[in-house]
Amino acid sequence: MGISMLGQANLLRVLTKIAKTVDGDGTTEGLQKVGEMISGDAKREATSMGVVDSGRLRGSLTYSIDGKQYGFEDKVEENKQTDQVDRVNSNKEVHIGTNVEYAKAQEFGSIKSPTGRPFLTKSYTHNRDEAIKILGKNIKTSITRGVMK
Repeated sequence: MGISMLGQANLLRVLTKIAKTVDGDGTTEGLQKVGEMISGDAKREATSMGVVDSGRLRGSLTYSIDGKQYGFEDKVEENKQTDQVDRVNSNKEVHIGTNVEYAKAQEFGSIKSPTGRPFLTKSYTHNRDEAIKILGKNIKTSITRGVMK
């Protein structure tokens, strides 16, 4: 004796579409918005905190999602460093940072200058709540899109 549910196949089909929508473009769109927001704020913070002399550090701040690197102008290119991330699961992350060698010393301090000027940490902390709202709203929109397809 088993339990049968009327519309079970349709429910599974709808749930599968929702999952694909949220895990696909839906998540990426939200992470792009968050990456733009935090990296843009980090550029402004670096300038206002006096971290920038030549503009090299500010210009190097980018974000990446699934191995695609995005700059301030949304130029997309393969990111070899992020490309090495284990992609066994479908969890997506946005990585915000720079490849400029002196960025760590600016952010955390060094032997010569022990007091860091945490422009990235400050930008993340300042935007964390808004980032969560953006991702939640984007996922909600993705679910609605998945149901309507």
